[in-house]
Amino acid sequence: MNPFCVAECEYEFFDLSQGEVIESGTFNLTSIFSKTKIYTLNKSNVDLGSQVLNQFKLVCKGKKTPLCFTKEKEHKRTVLITLNNLLTNEEKVLLENYKEKIVSLRETSYLSRKIFEELKLNTAFVENYFLVKDYPVNFLEKKLFELEKYYFNLQELWNLQDLELLQVQVPAWEEETFSFYSTVEKYNKNLSLNFLLYNNLTEKIRISQQILEEIKSKPLQENLCFNLNKTILEFNNVVSNFNGKTYLSLKEEIIKKIYKQISMLSELVKEGEGEALCKTINLSEINYTTIFYSVIDKSIPRIILNEPFFYCCYLGECKRCCDSSCSDKYYPIIFLHGHSINGNLPADYSFDSFMEIKNNLSKEGYIDAGEFILSMEEESGFLGRINVPIMVTASYFFDSYKTDAGETISVSSKLDGIDTYAIRLRDLINSVKERTGKNKVIVIAHSMGGIVTRRYVQIFGGEDLEKIILICVPNHGISDKVKDYCAFLGSKTACNDMDEEGILINHLNNDETDSVEIHNIIGIGCDMEEETGDGIVKNSSQFLNYAQNYYIKGSCNEINFEFFHETILSPLFYPETYERIKKIL
Repeated sequence: MNPFCVAECEYEFFDLSQGEVIESGTFNLTSIFSKTKIYTLNKSNVDLGSQVLNQFKLVCKGKKTPLCFTKEKEHKRTVLITLNNLLTNEEKVLLENYKEKIVSLRETSYLSRKIFEELKLNTAFVENYFLVKDYPVNFLEKKLFELEKYYFNLQELWNLQDLELLQVQVPAWEEETFSFYSTVEKYNKNLSLNFLLYNNLTEKIRISQQILEEIKSKPLQENLCFNLNKTILEFNNVVSNFNGKTYLSLKEEIIKKIYKQISMLSELVKEGEGEALCKTINLSEINYTTIFYSVIDKSIPRIILNEPFFYCCYLGECKRCCDSSCSDKYYPIIFLHGHSINGNLPADYSFDSFMEIKNNLSKEGYIDAGEFILSMEEESGFLGRINVPIMVTASYFFDSYKTDAGETISVSSKLDGIDTYAIRLRDLINSVKERTGKNKVIVIAHSMGGIVTRRYVQIFGGEDLEKIILICVPNHGISDKVKDYCAFLGSKTACNDMDEEGILINHLNNDETDSVEIHNIIGIGCDMEEETGDGIVKNSSQFLNYAQNYYIKGSCNEINFEFFHETILSPLFYPETYERIKKIL
């Protein structure tokens, strides 16, 4: 930058997620004094699993003065800043462990419900036969309801991936659940044992009656006859009391007593049989049925804890974040520049060629992710979580390499050939796919960028490309004076590759290539040696017989070095170019 020049700059820091301007302003920039601005973004303010998008835009143009000559052309740089609150591998393991515990505890609560319902059913049933105690059914039902309600709270914490609260509440629920399960299981077991006890007692009554009937059939001495009638009276009284609704423990006590008494009488009768039958009292009739503990045939449902999903916001509207299901929607756009117009300018000046078109697309809902350089390393899919198309400006003038220490270094080179640029484009496409999580990209290429793109397809195939939009591309090469000053402005190697008589152009147009949807915008209107064109590339060189060709007419001013080849990218002067691109997209 000329030390006598001052650049007037405007900046804006924008929250894309909420659609709010965080800060904006203006400042002047010189080659002597730099500007620094620090923003602090706090990850803790971002919900787990979600993403906040921030965009920093800077537009500068030189100010014309007597000591500074400049066309006052604007230069814009955009940086998309993503703030992701993602789980670490350790946190993912912990959450998976809690997921298994929640599922297991829910299964236990279902089993507890089944056991409780059995307890409640059988408790009501046995009230017709005996009284039970120590079964607080109402309390247990209330407690069970609370535990089942608590499960849905844990499920919500799982959906939110709230590891901090899960670490506290899962162990607490685990303790409560197993404590309740142990309680109802113990009550249920005790009640089922009471069923067995009741059936055993009724069986003893039947045996006691059979023994008394047997004794009555024998001749007895007078004293034994007296004891028999007394025992029968007591037995009949026991039978009468047994039918009453008393506690089973009391029933058991009197049954044991009468059974013991009858057994002792039976032993005495064996030793003291008489000569005459005893006149006895009638035995009470008994009609007991065996009672069975009811088991509820209710299977435990399969518990599935769905994987949580997160919401991502764009301009205040929040939708479910994209996953692999979004891979075939809203393909990212790569804008690819042409040949450098001045070999002395820094390589990143090439990013400016599509600036105005990107500005207009931003108003249509496309997210400008800025300038794309291979040295940036980000997590896979981080640019594809918002279900909105992403666009980037990329350059094949940049490459990167890793040092022995593992550091990625970015370098620029404008002196290489088309094949080298095609290899870099492959890396760019792969990187954009990786960062957006998409399986294809769209390439919009201007001038030599179109040659690079076509060569990429010829070498690597077109399966990664959804479509290609070419603008003023020398598809059949450059010739005449354009070929002469091409090397003066930029890479001699690339210019030789684009020579209409060169080997690369010959291969590009005669060798077999993959079938990719290609839209070819041709600039005409400037006289070029008895043929129309865009002032740099002739119509005949731009035309592709296997592409969808579109013609846009413009004008050139060679005296001021203003060519339609460049101005065709300006929506201000040629809105039909932008409208055509938008329609194709």
